[in-house]
Amino acid sequence: MSDPIAARKGDHHLCLQHVGEDILPACATTILVGGEPAARVTDLLECTGAPPDVIGIGEPTVLLEGKMAARFGDGTLHGGLIDEGCPTVIIGKMTAPDKRMRLMERLRLIDQARQRAADMPPGPQRDALSNAAERLAQNNRAVEDGRLVSDVYNTSGAPEGWTRLGPNDLPPELRNATFQDPSTGFYSDLYRSDIDGSYRLIMRGTEFETWKQWDGNDWLWGNVSQGAGFEGQQYTQAVELSRQVGAVYGNNVSLAGHSLGGGLASAGALASGLPANTFNAAGLHENTFERYGLDPSQANGLVDAYQVDGDILTWAQQDSPVAGLMPDAVGTTHGLNAVNQNPDGSFTARTWPAEPTFEHPESGWGYLNPFGMARRTKDWAAAELDQEKQRFAEMIERHSTHVAGIEQQKSQDLATIQGML
Repeated sequence: MSDPIAARKGDHHLCLQHVGEDILPACATTILVGGEPAARVTDLLECTGAPPDVIGIGEPTVLLEGKMAARFGDGTLHGGLIDEGCPTVIIGKMTAPDKRMRLMERLRLIDQARQRAADMPPGPQRDALSNAAERLAQNNRAVEDGRLVSDVYNTSGAPEGWTRLGPNDLPPELRNATFQDPSTGFYSDLYRSDIDGSYRLIMRGTEFETWKQWDGNDWLWGNVSQGAGFEGQQYTQAVELSRQVGAVYGNNVSLAGHSLGGGLASAGALASGLPANTFNAAGLHENTFERYGLDPSQANGLVDAYQVDGDILTWAQQDSPVAGLMPDAVGTTHGLNAVNQNPDGSFTARTWPAEPTFEHPESGWGYLNPFGMARRTKDWAAAELDQEKQRFAEMIERHSTHVAGIEQQKSQDLATIQGML
């Protein structure tokens, strides 16, 4: 079923964060659908053992007691969907129906896994099923942010199920806010989910070629300045904008960013109290915490930091010769494999360049011949240099493979859940 049938008090919903239950009273008490009060945006939904969820989106052309009508397939603030309704009453048209139905199928599987795990005795089987369900739920949201942080390098359009907001789409409180600044290179965009009505403030990462210019230089106004402990103008703008956006949308908005954008989103999260997903993110210098009054102890609770194995920036922070001079990315770390996703949905592991081979002499004299050894040493050094160049290029490639890494984990968790239900 994909018709947007009317939702009512008592209809069920699926929750991304918890086991979802029914739509709670009172709804629109003066408007009955199939004998029950009609549900609307802002009406509450029960979640097992957790605070109520909230209907986040509905049909904008149909108002019930002044609020948008809610329907089967409409999203909630916990990232869930209403999955029941009155089959004889259709309201409006469903947006992004294919993606919405894929999400509903995924949510039902997560819900079944959670309920099955709750009924199992303690032990490794229960832990495996529960862990797969919770990671799948978390990654279902993270992969959306992963696509958005890749999309923000464009200047128009949006991934399936999202709308990029332009200046005319913003509320009055944000009309004068700085989302882009050519003089510093700061670039962000606000996206709205077509499925649950939530918002994402997405920070753009480093554009490599800007090192050649003064205005808009990501390296000068973002990376090097903040990383060395000085004020990065892009960070100042990210902190201010995050606070402004948070004041308008409250718990219906979160942040995300990749590379430099991940550092900006991290600072914005700590400044505003909004959650953030970051991908192969820049770190925050201790002076940055002091400059903006940020509490580093809040990072693990607000920021989820996704890092691809062998990524160039994470390597520079943790394993390179200058690792001690660079601040690490903040937040709770989630490691991702470096993989490519194939057209058939399978995954292929990315590999490192092969070690250079040494051409051994044909006789013992070859080892003693200084001219031959000098030539071989030169060839070996050239081969090693070439390998290092290839390795460096591979690390750069891995910097942008976060979506494939998350999709691989989703595939693994789906297989675990389906095999245990």
